[in-house]
Amino acid sequence: AIIAILFGTLLGVGIASLITMRIKGIARNADDIASGNFDVSLPVGGRDEIGDLARSLDSMRSSLEENFGVLTADRDKLTAIFDGLNDAVIVVDYEGPVRFYNSAATVLLDRGGLPPDSMMPQIKRAEREGFSAHPALRIGDRAYAMQARSLPDENAVLVVVRDRTDEMRKEFAEREFVSNAAHELKNPLAGISGAIE
Repeated sequence: AIIAILFGTLLGVGIASLITMRIKGIARNADDIASGNFDVSLPVGGRDEIGDLARSLDSMRSSLEENFGVLTADRDKLTAIFDGLNDAVIVVDYEGPVRFYNSAATVLLDRGGLPPDSMMPQIKRAEREGFSAHPALRIGDRAYAMQARSLPDENAVLVVVRDRTDEMRKEFAEREFVSNAAHELKNPLAGISGAIE
């Protein structure tokens, strides 16, 4: 009887150790998956509940790896699109820090990564009212058209800024040319008009 009890105890300890090792192996691999390492493969051997758990976790790992791959590809596409824009795109948190900006926005942000002070009233207005726009905001020696829209679900403001300096210089030059041409034509026309009268 003592031998049977001793044998049963040793067998129970051996089975418990085997189960514990399998569960610890699954837990270790699950921790790797949780940290973003999807290259680990779970030991899916066995036809018991532990094997079923390992197969379910391995299936979840495969799905997560695929979904993260799709998300990474989509993020990279969006980054390429935003960086390809000539307009500056900035997402400013309600509390102030910039969450996102594209490459065109780097010339606008100060060394601390914050928008210029001249943009802040428009950003705060968009935060309060939902939208704000300025047709020719002066920043340094350049003029920018700015639109800001609140993103309440994100607790942020989306700002789109387009450099209008060259466009405005061209408009000013055209207006000046028309004004000068009208002035230059006025004298000869006045002489012709007087001669006709």
